[in-house]
Amino acid sequence: MSYIILRDIPKQSVQLDLLLHQIQGGFRGFRDIPGGFHYGAVLSQGKWREFWCYLQAETVLVKRFDAELQKLVEDPPEQIEQYSQLAGQNAMDQVLMPYPVNQWENWQSLTQYIKTDSPKLYLEQSSFGEVNSESRSRFEKAFIVAHQGNIEAFLAEFQFAFLRWWMTTKGEMDRGVQEYWSSLLDGMYNAGERAIASHPELFSQFIDVLLPQLAQLPPEAFTPKSVVCTHLDYLIEDINDTEIGELRQKGRILSAYIQKRQAS
Repeated sequence: MSYIILRDIPKQSVQLDLLLHQIQGGFRGFRDIPGGFHYGAVLSQGKWREFWCYLQAETVLVKRFDAELQKLVEDPPEQIEQYSQLAGQNAMDQVLMPYPVNQWENWQSLTQYIKTDSPKLYLEQSSFGEVNSESRSRFEKAFIVAHQGNIEAFLAEFQFAFLRWWMTTKGEMDRGVQEYWSSLLDGMYNAGERAIASHPELFSQFIDVLLPQLAQLPPEAFTPKSVVCTHLDYLIEDINDTEIGELRQKGRILSAYIQKRQAS
């Protein structure tokens, strides 16, 4: 398990992954954090100051809030060493909040393909102009060209695009990233039977990744003309036409989930 030490932060609110915590007493951060990709934010001057990190096992991450810059910055090496020793000796346990174990499964389902502390969206890279070639479908641009057919790399981008949008909805929403996640989603919906039949493992894992994301969305995201529902029928129909049993079962699960959310 790992630690996140937060120094000099405003005594208002803090978020780690899906946990939103009102700061009280001598709060100094979090302990017992599972390894993996994490989101953190502190509230200052009415805005959320965010950071992303990937924690290896038994890691101590120390962040200091710079009031002038209004951001969390890396502490000097000597401070990191000092707080790492204190955390390792359990000397800070009383001022560190334990990671909510009951939330880990949900967070992991949103992040399990992200294996770096600085994931990128191909939309933000200078090479994306090549990816946007008019001769290719949206699916081909995202999966074949941008990721050379690497399933885990594509799903990591899809997960990070969602998180970059969803985790900022409590502050200034990143409309560009919202549109980008929607574009990736629509590309998968419209990939076509041939592409689905050629990459059944991708589409099976894609549904597994999409369902936890949909679980985070409010009821209004499931109206018939919403991004989530528009063109979904194309995907379900094309999956059924492949006659791949396991994939068709995943398609039925996705369709049933959407219908359930629409009826609620």
